[in-house]
Amino acid sequence: MPTQRRWALSLADICLLLVAFFIVQQHSATARDTSTMAASDAVLTLPVATAFEPHEARLSDRGIAALADHRQTLQPGQAGGILHICVGQEAGGSARLDAWELAAARTAAVARWWQNRRDGVSATLVLDAPCLGSDLRLHR
Repeated sequence: MPTQRRWALSLADICLLLVAFFIVQQHSATARDTSTMAASDAVLTLPVATAFEPHEARLSDRGIAALADHRQTLQPGQAGGILHICVGQEAGGSARLDAWELAAARTAAVARWWQNRRDGVSATLVLDAPCLGSDLRLHR
């Protein structure tokens, strides 16, 4: 193999290794950020079994009431800042979705509910799915 080809191949290998390193580094930083959200940091913590209908991504009446109560603590016209929504995995998932997909769908259901309210309260939502534990958590 000519020397120029070897250098080009070596350079390409180094570039691929650097890209892989940055991807792994970014992934570990993201995983560390979401896993360090403790229940004590939560603005609202609610068991998944209470917040959602069994094995579904639909909010239960108690879950809606808890979210509405929390939302009332924010004043209309007041920006809610950044709100992290994190839903834990339920063992086994459901008949249609595995545990991770169910947690992601539940996180999206909470975000959809939050965004559909027309009461003047706003927040930038960050969806962190799934998180550790089996609770619905809202974090600042």
